[in-house]
Amino acid sequence: MDAHTVMDEWEPSPFDGGLDELARLGGNGFSGAVESGDDWLFVAGGEALVVVSGLGESPTLDDLDAFEGASGRRHEAPGPAAARLAAMLALDGEVRGQYFSDDTPIRTVEETLSEGGFTGYVELAENVLSGDYYVVYEDGEATYVAFVGSTEQLVTGEEAETKTKNEVGIYSVVAVDLPAVELPEPPEPTGAASGGGPGVSPDTDEDDGPFGDESTGEPATGTEAGVPADGPADEPAGNGSIAGPGDEERV
Repeated sequence: MDAHTVMDEWEPSPFDGGLDELARLGGNGFSGAVESGDDWLFVAGGEALVVVSGLGESPTLDDLDAFEGASGRRHEAPGPAAARLAAMLALDGEVRGQYFSDDTPIRTVEETLSEGGFTGYVELAENVLSGDYYVVYEDGEATYVAFVGSTEQLVTGEEAETKTKNEVGIYSVVAVDLPAVELPEPPEPTGAASGGGPGVSPDTDEDDGPFGDESTGEPATGTEAGVPADGPADEPAGNGSIAGPGDEERV
């Protein structure tokens, strides 16, 4: 199986906007591939994996500069695991060994590869009639992908893990070197007022309360603050209380 076969059922849509659009895709957690001319960028969960030029012929590594102002198509993967597998199949990995699952079950090498921080994949496809099974590793973390039956139905997660570990056949351990690729940061949102959220002036408090005019920031007049214009109403002075201004001595 190759990268193109893995991507056969991915949902295509137009891509435009160059690096800014790539930044937005990354911020949205996109998984899949972006195609522009001969260049392909693979992304899993918003994380850039690799840029490949000449996919399917004689692939070579490229960088994000190839997508400056670019347009083309994006292909959305059903999940990050499938996107990682396609990226690794697009590169020329190094076969570290081949094993028969009856002699060396896949579960026995999983611990070794995980503890060693392995990056690459295990491919169980030779002498297997039911499908192609993969364990994809990135820095030792394993995810499972399987293509089952004549229709090559995609299976991931725990179901793919169970099927892979119970299958019998010859599997290969393939190491892949993923270069460091980082998507640009998403552009800052526009239209917000400086120093505060939309519609909030940086020169005034958001809520002036009863002692300030909310629209102008000027002190409120007596009636606006809920106080009569001729001053506070006289309160009767009770026993032991202090009479306020304007109170007359009572006999």
